[in-house]
Amino acid sequence: DDVMGVWANSRAKARRCILMLVLDSCFSGRWVELARERGLHDVVVQAACASGETTYDDLFTRLIVRYHNGELTRDEALTVMRKSGTCSMHPCAYVPWGDVNTPLTCETSNKAFHLLSA
Repeated sequence: DDVMGVWANSRAKARRCILMLVLDSCFSGRWVELARERGLHDVVVQAACASGETTYDDLFTRLIVRYHNGELTRDEALTVMRKSGTCSMHPCAYVPWGDVNTPLTCETSNKAFHLLSA
């Protein structure tokens, strides 16, 4: 609620921008669930794992960077996350328009961000 309160009062929101949260933390999938439950129309959430899962250090961050640098395919990154030591991570995402497989393109830089979702 604190993050969403700051967003609700931000100038970026007033300019009709989208808030993108990339979360590499245990139980981060709960943010995806909350965004979906609230029907947030201007927020995108990329979570490292499902709401009931823990993460392995900064594995998600390292893998998503390698994925975006072209060093790993989507399937390779997801396979590593599912078989990472003592925890199995299932990344998930929320986008207001419903299709997590469509890349998000920044209008300013024209760069695409691909979400990872199991």
